[in-house]
Amino acid sequence: RVCGIIINKFRGDVTLLQSGIDWLEARIGKPVLGVIPYLPDLRLEDEDSASLDSKLALAAAQRTNPPIDPSKLDIAVIRLPRVSNFTDIDALMHEPDVHVRWVRNGSEFGKPDAILLPGSKNTIEDLRFLKESGLAELICMHISRGGYVLSICGGYQMLGERLSDPYSTESDEAQTEDGLGIFPMETVFAEEKTTIRVVGSANWPENIVEPHLIRGYEIHMGQSKFRTPVTHPFIIREDRIASFAD
Repeated sequence: RVCGIIINKFRGDVTLLQSGIDWLEARIGKPVLGVIPYLPDLRLEDEDSASLDSKLALAAAQRTNPPIDPSKLDIAVIRLPRVSNFTDIDALMHEPDVHVRWVRNGSEFGKPDAILLPGSKNTIEDLRFLKESGLAELICMHISRGGYVLSICGGYQMLGERLSDPYSTESDEAQTEDGLGIFPMETVFAEEKTTIRVVGSANWPENIVEPHLIRGYEIHMGQSKFRTPVTHPFIIREDRIASFAD
């Protein structure tokens, strides 16, 4: 069903690309329909985390220790070494009343209003990074004081009690690691990835009159199970739930 290819975010003289276009068309048997130039103001998603490192380096070079605007919501995003789907953060970075900063160690942690723990390409190794860098202790202290944490995919799995990779799905060998212990939950990485469409109902906030129908897509390796019932589920479906901490 592919009609053709569009090359996006091209920089420079498009005539110099012609040999590449000819090669691509011969290789895939489909035409190149056009070439879109690089336009910096479109706010398109970046394609890999190398661009994130470039942004962090530029921000560090330009930083003269400016104070955080107290009128803005200060969100600390944990910069995991093997971060995945980091563009989940993009929407927050375009909010005018939000200050987003990537945190790589304890000295950069500060006193955020909220923490965002993103996904990971190797959840157990990045969990160990949190512990070794001192960020795990700071995150737990933040939660114990009533602070907010939004966790996504692997970041959510790190908040459980134990993570196990018995089939060496994410690593070279089978391994197990204690999580941060926020949820009474254990995650086991399966041999095959879950990729399914799901339908559920959002039951948050608690005083909601009628649950909202949610349609989405699950894609993950880890199978997370709670040892005790969740008291305030966020989304409910027949066979599993996604929850908020109490």
